[in-house]
Parts: sequence; C-alpha cells; structure tokens
Amino acid sequence: MLILPLNDAVINNPVVFTADFSGGTRRGRRVPLHYIPIKITDMTAIRFSYYELSLLSFLRESHPEKADDIPFVKERAAAASEAYAEAFDTGLPIAECIGIANKTLYAGLHFSHHDTISSVLWNEFSAEVPLEAVRETAIRLRPLLEEVFAKYPISDEFAYMPEYNSLYTEITGFVQLKLEEDGKL
Repeated sequence: MLILPLNDAVINNPVVFTADFSGGTRRGRRVPLHYIPIKITDMTAIRFSYYELSLLSFLRESHPEKADDIPFVKERAAAASEAYAEAFDTGLPIAECIGIANKTLYAGLHFSHHDTISSVLWNEFSAEVPLEAVRETAIRLRPLLEEVFAKYPISDEFAYMPEYNSLYTEITGFVQLKLEEDGKL
C-alpha cells in the first residue's frame, strides 16, 4: 500500500518522489515515481491499495475525466478485491483469480473516448498537433465530441466493431472542420 502525505504545498505543486528498490542485480536503484495532483477536499492522507493504484494509473492515461473520482476508484477496487477473494476461496488458480479481479476492475473502461481522440490526432493530424500536445488537445476536444460519441453503441468491444471506423471518420472530419474554422485546435 502506498501512503501519500498531502498538504497544500504538495497538492498545489506537482513533485516527483523517488523510491528505492532492491533485489535482483540492481540493489539500491532509485526509481522516480511521478506524482500528479488530485483534487482533495478534506483528507490529509490517502491510502491506495494495489487495485486502486492500478485503476488510477489507467484512468489517468485513458479516462482523464474520471481520474479525480476517488470514490469510484475505491468502490471499483474494493469490488475487484472481493472478486479475487471469492475466486481464490473457490479454489481457482491464482492466474484465474487475477483475471477475474481485473475483469471487475476495468469493466466498462476498455473503450476510451480520450484514446480514440488521441489516436485520430496522432494518425491524422500529426503535422498540426505536436506529439507533446496530443493529450491536452484530446482533453479539450472531448466535450465538443460528446454528441458524436452519443450516436454510437459504445461498449468494451466497440473498437472491434464496424461502427468504430465510422466514429473514427466522423471524429477526423470534426477535427478537420474545427481546424479550418479556428485555424488551430
């Protein structure tokens, strides 16, 4: 479990923590742990379990709009932990228990609006949007594209459905029009 002491100085100023890892052939190797601030209301320390950290990391990458929803993270991680325990108690092999827990942890999160928009920007607009600006540009464009996404039956398997190509094309057209109208994204 990772415990992060939080105060105004830490919350308002991104910092980089390092951790010492020993074992194997690289004893005492210092590895940077990047800290991204979270909106905190009344807590002075947050304790994250393995499942919470795993989900939070995934949300920050693929669902940034959900990354600040700590109650969601804690609830989903608790469900994954419970699913693992139940599977283990029935005698399933560890690998299957882990698979069941991960299925619970990431249910409904496999398809990402953010990743889809980022993919369009990387593949179709690399000359207009520098690689380092793709993430922030995708975050800005996401609310503008909600009506486009609403037309499609989004599910965990959506990226493998024929409708995905139509969505991709529609997002590409939207971004192209926005670029022509505003001269920038």
